[in-house]
Amino acid sequence: MYFYLQKEASSYIKGYQADHFFTMRVKPGDTLETTDLQGTLTKIRVSEVDKKNRTIFYDTVEEKKYLAYTSENFLFQAITDKAYLEKMIEITPHAHVDIVYLFISDRSPVGGVIQDRLEKILIRSCEQAEKLFKPTIKIVDKSELSSLISKYLPTVLQAGSISQNISSSELGPSKSVIVGPEGGWSQGEIATFKENDLSFESLGSEVYPAWLAGYTWFVKHRE
Repeated sequence: MYFYLQKEASSYIKGYQADHFFTMRVKPGDTLETTDLQGTLTKIRVSEVDKKNRTIFYDTVEEKKYLAYTSENFLFQAITDKAYLEKMIEITPHAHVDIVYLFISDRSPVGGVIQDRLEKILIRSCEQAEKLFKPTIKIVDKSELSSLISKYLPTVLQAGSISQNISSSELGPSKSVIVGPEGGWSQGEIATFKENDLSFESLGSEVYPAWLAGYTWFVKHRE
């Protein structure tokens, strides 16, 4: 497991960043691997644990920097209800997704998205998955979505068996998929996708929940 540690000149951790360290009950002498989720892996040794002030003091043992991989994997996800959306974000690092574009579709539930909470869930998941780079979450409106669709031509994921399918060899270096909410796409949305000459694909006869469908698609097409 990695611990999230923003790149700082100081040798202590406090505030919300220290919460995970206290949850894991670290103690003086422990050697931990931390990451800023921007490609830096730092090994630290805990020197003092100040429970009263919720502060962890440490010494840097070793630091390494890594370059991001060059693939670009984009998940266009229609906003689902809160619980499903959080589950989707939680498994995103395991799908090697670089950017998650969230948007309101015709069948998305009414209500706002608390991006700060999604970011915290994503950080914790990256720690568990031992990722050095954190996927980006972007909330886009209809105009931005239209522009992005024209640029990246994502594959439209549709439930059930359909006649048009594509293979992973046809996807190229940039892989992107657009996934609907619970209840699927409206007829108007499907018509718009067809007007943009997007390819359609299904995951077979089994119907996946919206929060799991995008992850499953990326795993299926993983190189």
